[in-house]
Amino acid sequence: MILIDEVEHGLEPHRIMRLLGALGAKDSDPPLQVFMTSHSPVVIVELSAQQLHIVRRGAAGHEILRASNAGDVQGTIRLQPNALLAASIVVCEGASEIGLIRGLDQYFTGQGETSLAACGAALVNGNGDETFARALALQSLGYRTAILRDSDKAAPAALEEAFIRAGGSIFVWTNERALEQELFASLPESAAMELLTLAVEVKETLVAAHIRTISKEAKTLQAIEIEAFVGDLEPDSRKFLGDAAAKYGWFKTLSVMERAGRDIVGPAFAKSNDDLTGVVDALLDWIADGGR
Repeated sequence: MILIDEVEHGLEPHRIMRLLGALGAKDSDPPLQVFMTSHSPVVIVELSAQQLHIVRRGAAGHEILRASNAGDVQGTIRLQPNALLAASIVVCEGASEIGLIRGLDQYFTGQGETSLAACGAALVNGNGDETFARALALQSLGYRTAILRDSDKAAPAALEEAFIRAGGSIFVWTNERALEQELFASLPESAAMELLTLAVEVKETLVAAHIRTISKEAKTLQAIEIEAFVGDLEPDSRKFLGDAAAKYGWFKTLSVMERAGRDIVGPAFAKSNDDLTGVVDALLDWIADGGR
């Protein structure tokens, strides 16, 4: 038997991996019984859910939960090891929600606000239809957990009820919208056009074709640009842009939406519609509450 406190202390990542191997972490019949503590995502990735235990202080003393008790969480652990080191976890429906919140965090932190990291928060990709299952799994391990999701599709009723009953919080974009639809509907005109410019930069000529298709030839990219130039971006143009962005994945990568959040949505946030700012503010307040 061996006891190790903070196994990663003083070691580079590749040496942590070698040490864990030497201790028998990958052996089907381990040569030692090892008790060790860690706050390193490298360690979490290298160990199986069966080997990982979460220790926290409860009302009657310390509580220990084996990660594998939450079911099939191995994939989530490997992809999002920071989640197991967090005080609060936000399971986002997809990479675009993660990118937006990360970008906004970067912008707000630059304005002197407390960062998500300082609040002990982690963002986890729910991978669309798996969002509630992943959130429930993490919640069952004692984590303070919330969900950020689109409202264009109904939530699975039984899973939603179970999540809320267990103390979970859900933050949803308004009016049956996906994130992209919410942004184009709620941002001030100048910011909405900056978002369109970013889409053209990323998707190039496809954006013009997407607008014609989604509007059934009622609108063109050029016509929308002219509307914005004269200061009169029409509501149906905003809707077509949001619909096209959502359907054709203009901002579906984490890096692109992170840039949008930091450079476009953040600076325009104070002038945006309450539909957008109300959801984001409520989520950030929930995160801040967990960091106190």
